[in-house]
Amino acid sequence: MNSHEPYPKALERSIRRRILRAIGVHLYRHPIWAAMAIAALTVLAVRGGRRLEVSSDLRAFALPDEEERRAWAPVFLTHAENEPLVAIVRFDAPLDLAQTNRAVETLVRVWPAPGLVGSIRRIGPMPSVPTDVSMGEMLRALRPGDLNELETLASRDGAARALALARRRVGTTLGEPRARGTGLSSALTDPTGFFDCLEERVRTARSTMRRTPLGGGVQGDRTLVFLVEPVRSASEISYSLALRDHLERTFGAVREGRESLPAGARLELRGEHVDTARMADRTRTDMVRSLGLALLCVALLLILAFRKVESILFVWTPPILGLVWTYGLVSCFTSRLDLLSAVLPFLLVALGVEFSVQIYYRFVEELYRENLYYPALGAAYSEAGRGVFVATVATALVFLSLYLTSYRSLRELAMVGGLGILSMAVASLSVLPPMAAIKSRLARGQVRGVELYDFGQRSLSAAVIVSPRVCLALALIVTAYLAFFTDTLRVNREIGLDLRGAPSAQRLAGGDSPSLPPSSRRLSILLEAPDLESALARNDRLYANLVELEGRYRPERIDSLSSVLPSQAIQETIRARLADSRRFNPEEVLSSLRAAARSAHLDSVRFDPFVKRLGELRAAAASEPLRTVGDATSDPETLRALGTHIAHSDGVYRVRTTLYAPPENPNLLTDDFAEFQRRVSRALGDGPIHYRSLAIENRRVSRAVIRSLALAVVLSILSLMVCLVPHFRWRLADAMLAALPVVCAAVWTFGLLGLLHHPVSLHALLIFPLVVGVAVDQTILFIQRLYDRRYATLRQVARAGGRPNVVSVLILAIGFGSLAQVRFAALREMATVALIAVALSTLATLIVVPAILQIRQEGGLAAWTDFRDEE
Repeated sequence: MNSHEPYPKALERSIRRRILRAIGVHLYRHPIWAAMAIAALTVLAVRGGRRLEVSSDLRAFALPDEEERRAWAPVFLTHAENEPLVAIVRFDAPLDLAQTNRAVETLVRVWPAPGLVGSIRRIGPMPSVPTDVSMGEMLRALRPGDLNELETLASRDGAARALALARRRVGTTLGEPRARGTGLSSALTDPTGFFDCLEERVRTARSTMRRTPLGGGVQGDRTLVFLVEPVRSASEISYSLALRDHLERTFGAVREGRESLPAGARLELRGEHVDTARMADRTRTDMVRSLGLALLCVALLLILAFRKVESILFVWTPPILGLVWTYGLVSCFTSRLDLLSAVLPFLLVALGVEFSVQIYYRFVEELYRENLYYPALGAAYSEAGRGVFVATVATALVFLSLYLTSYRSLRELAMVGGLGILSMAVASLSVLPPMAAIKSRLARGQVRGVELYDFGQRSLSAAVIVSPRVCLALALIVTAYLAFFTDTLRVNREIGLDLRGAPSAQRLAGGDSPSLPPSSRRLSILLEAPDLESALARNDRLYANLVELEGRYRPERIDSLSSVLPSQAIQETIRARLADSRRFNPEEVLSSLRAAARSAHLDSVRFDPFVKRLGELRAAAASEPLRTVGDATSDPETLRALGTHIAHSDGVYRVRTTLYAPPENPNLLTDDFAEFQRRVSRALGDGPIHYRSLAIENRRVSRAVIRSLALAVVLSILSLMVCLVPHFRWRLADAMLAALPVVCAAVWTFGLLGLLHHPVSLHALLIFPLVVGVAVDQTILFIQRLYDRRYATLRQVARAGGRPNVVSVLILAIGFGSLAQVRFAALREMATVALIAVALSTLATLIVVPAILQIRQEGGLAAWTDFRDEE
């Protein structure tokens, strides 16, 4: 018996069969009205979808709560949190002073724009920063904890420790000949590293105040460097593109005018905004190239599978209409979508393709078998339509289970997913009848049947039916092996739902700004106090805690107001301790150090420069006035630092400190953050303290998303059982068998990713409801076909039922494979996971399900035990 040969069908009466058959027949009999209704729905959907606003922000997480926003808003009004963008203008020849001033004046005048650029300022050459450190600057960088070691130098034990520290600084030990060398002699001028530490703090504060996020090679008389302050985040695609295009367009206009810029001027932009704009350009280029090739390959595949060019129209029209209807339905519930929710319907096209392939394949198969359109359409609707209906309800419930979370973005995603699934199913069921009617009228009712391509199902079904236990044992071995590696799978919770998927310096190759500290390594700490002195005092304590950090908890850089303007209480404490002769006496320190040197057979005069500098520091403490906010405003750099770090509103003073986690310890703001927070907040009092970081925010969102996904897994299992058990007439074994490919796809996919050490992000896990829909639809139709064609052998059912599954998975593989080539980390990862999961679920449907059915049937009905080759 071949696939076109008539066979007796099992006659089952059910309400779903009658309703679906009636819908299909009426749509077939009235194709004009059906087409007009479809067109009207599409027009309404297009009008509604055009009103939707889509956020271009790559961050898919919610903003902090209202209390956090109120705390940070005053600080962001004085200084935005966005990373600056650096514009470098290079010239072929050196510029004189007049040319430099004219170029700077022109660019600073034309570049600012409302809504795009906050401010423009030129960055001077770094050598202009003074290198000498005065005693007054060291005095401001000094903290009470630094004096503890100095106050012990007057004792014999303290002097011995200082000498030991000096030896360790040059890598020597007592008694070695190198101890008397020039290295130790130089170290004795600052045995404890006291002044070196203070000078480093001062230089760090200078570089922070004047810092430019650049690499080398930007200094000289042929280069102008400008710091552009963006008004919005680098995660917003549309803003980053507009900012880059504005800077390049205005620069090009000035250069073409040749009034202010010498010939040969070139513009180079660096920063996270440029990285985002470049990523958007490359993604657009990759999408056009990859999807164009994918559409061509899918068209050739459909022609190969169905041997008719018309199959392209029959298969692709329903998903496209479903996509349009999805946005139209969504516009009835909301007027704005996050980027992730807006992208999801494009991924749901995969499920629309699955539905349309299954229905169209069943229609074509029955049409070629019976040569009549009515029976073929009725069989396609009553058989394939029922499976599509159940798979739609089950998948929609899986998506809508995410709606129970309190997380707004997931609720929106659940709504879009549920409406998208319904739109795809309705489009697949409503488009086929009028198109079949048009096909029938054009062909005048004649049917020219062709043999459908087998896709190797003859050999595969024979192998599974002949050796079902071997196939099942192989599947169990693979499952057990891959299940072992699921424990090694790492879910990258640090990036949360940040669709960029990686820090700026890692996201693109060849054009990044590696010297720019990425946003994911930045941590802002905000302290509050009722008065200015209390705020500065708390900030000093925080700065001291940060400076004292060691090992993996030590930040890469600290940008603090305390290094520029300490509180008066700290300044008074330091001056009082330096002036107290009972606690700190340079003469006694010199005497004890000389004694320690003589006992070690060293030249005692080597300590004289160190003690002399201590005396100068003590004299500066006695003569230097206390530094106040009023004194600091006289210095433009210090004034800018005040505006960056401190804000006053609602009777509360807020001081912000910014630091960057070192690249060698990326877990400082994630796994190690609890201990880091405990050390940093030591002795800060009971006042409010706020932490703000992309990594922390993603961590918070990740926990909420993981809890929601765990709840969704439980509800998904219940949803599948609620849909599958009634569909199979309360046959629990068939319902569990229909859900088996979903389990296999999850275990095999996670195990394979764990085996390959490929981390999975949370947004990639959100693709699994789509995998559930594809797997459930394929398995339901496969098992259901066995009951609908009760007098056909399991091998015939496996052969005929496996073909549409293979066609569907090949189309999805081409589509997801093309998306996996796009240089957009989040989209590439989602497509890769979806490709692997869908392919493995189909493999389970084609091998594991028929093997279990064969084993079960070998002791079952006598009518099902004839497995001879139908050839």
